[in-house]
Amino acid sequence: MSTLLVVLLIGATMRLTRLLTTDALLEPGRAWIERRSPAKVAYLTRCDWCMSVWVGFAVFGLGWYAPDTAVLVVSGALTAALVTGWASLVTQAIEVAMVTVWERDKEDV
Repeated sequence: MSTLLVVLLIGATMRLTRLLTTDALLEPGRAWIERRSPAKVAYLTRCDWCMSVWVGFAVFGLGWYAPDTAVLVVSGALTAALVTGWASLVTQAIEVAMVTVWERDKEDV
């Protein structure tokens, strides 16, 4: 398994974990599981650390046995989505900082 593939699989694990535990898209599914499951299973639906262990097993298991091209494409897309989300957060923080500075400078004039 190449270093690139390992990095992409880590990114895919991070993105899938976030999708399962946090993203609004799967909120109805998490709520359904929480209503019908024991407390420890329900907790798993919100815990990034807990869920990432199981997602990691699945992702690296598939990465080990699935055809390389398919794994590279899927894990690459998931990692790209992860990095894009991070870039969006950084961009938003910069924009907020710029507006804050602009408003402060406007008050000084």
